[in-house]
This record gives sequence, C-alpha cells and structure tokens, in this order.
Amino acid sequence: LLAARWRDSDLQFATDVADAMLENFEDSANGAFFFTSNDHENLVQRAKPLTDDSLPSGNGIAVQALIALGSLTGEARYLEAAERSLRASMEQVDGWPSAHATLVRGMLDHLNPVQRVIIRCNEVTEAAAWREAALKQLTSRDRCYVIAADAKPPGKLGAMSVAAGSTVTAYVCCGDDVSAPLTSIDSLRDHLKN
Repeated sequence: LLAARWRDSDLQFATDVADAMLENFEDSANGAFFFTSNDHENLVQRAKPLTDDSLPSGNGIAVQALIALGSLTGEARYLEAAERSLRASMEQVDGWPSAHATLVRGMLDHLNPVQRVIIRCNEVTEAAAWREAALKQLTSRDRCYVIAADAKPPGKLGAMSVAAGSTVTAYVCCGDDVSAPLTSIDSLRDHLKN
C-alpha cells in the first residue's frame, strides 16, 4: 500500500502490526512464529506451521513482510526476526522445498535484497514522471515509494529529503546501501541502468 500511496499512518499501522506479531507470536527461543498468541489458552500443542497449504504459510508471509518493512525503515529487529524464522525453517525447507514456496521466496528476499527507489518531493504530482521512469527499469520484486516533503517517516527515511534547489529528489536503496541524492530524472535512469 505504501508503494501505491504513501501515508505516514499506514507505515505506523504496519509497524504496530509487526511489533504485535513479534511480541505475541514469535518463538524468540527457537525462531519462527506460532499460530496462536502468547496469551492464548493452554493447548496440547502450539502449532508453528511452515508449509504452504491452500493458503501461503503464515511464517513465510511474516518473513517477507518483516524483510520488506525492516529494509524500508532500517529497523534491525524486523530483519533479525525474519532471519531467525528462516534459520528455524531451513531443515524442513531443505527436505521439501516445493511445500515451502513462500519461505523460499522469503529466503530470496533475504539473500538478494530488492531495490527500493525513494522519491521525495514537494508535491506528489511533481513526482509522477520520476515514478514512471523508475518503474520502467525496476523488476517486479523492486519497489518505488513517493513521499511528500511534509511526510514524517522515521529513521533513515526521514533523513532522505528533497535536496536544496530541487523540487524532487530520488534515492536508490539496496540492502543498507543508499545512493547519493539524485536530482534529475536522467540521473535516476542512469543510476538504475548501472
């Protein structure tokens, strides 16, 4: 949703959900996530399903979401929890990879981080051509975020601002690497091409 339309409240909602997931469902001792919360009534067995069935694995979706959110915000807790989940599931994934496609996709996101183009702008309408130029060169796994200058994202996102003398500035991120500010569409295209 944030890639389609940035709202600080949506980012806050995503981090609130991630924090609740870590607090209430994570098996912090062994990695991965339980199907029931910590405050659930006592059960004979507290399931931690890893395989895909008629729906994708909840653990696989959790891994993908934590990697996406952690990469975007720079929040190490999310990335570390995703890595713990992947480590906890590797024996099962190794034994039957086709039954764990969602976790395999999470492993792909972990090992080969997606590119994220962050476009900061004074007015969202000014960035439409920039977004279009970026999307033409990005893969389906990559993401492009258009964030108005008056938005207040936390951490490293907040530090990425519109450069002085410019109305739009782009940053290309992959893993922990962040490009220098790109202040023209041509510089963005060149950076993505290379």
